[in-house]
Amino acid sequence: SGIVYGTVGLVDTLLRGVFKELGGPCRVVATGGHAEILAMHSEMVREVDQWLTIEGLRIIYERNRFE
Repeated sequence: SGIVYGTVGLVDTLLRGVFKELGGPCRVVATGGHAEILAMHSEMVREVDQWLTIEGLRIIYERNRFE
């Protein structure tokens, strides 16, 4: 549990700094294998998309493949 809470603390602290620089909150999407665990404990992360990175890579591939 120390790894989970430590990581959540790091992410939330980083996001607070980013929000401060941007002048307010923005949309934050957690992605990847443990995204749901992070979002469950985070004060800042409220959205999870397990496949966001993979979908982005697919789009890049489709736009750059040779026909």
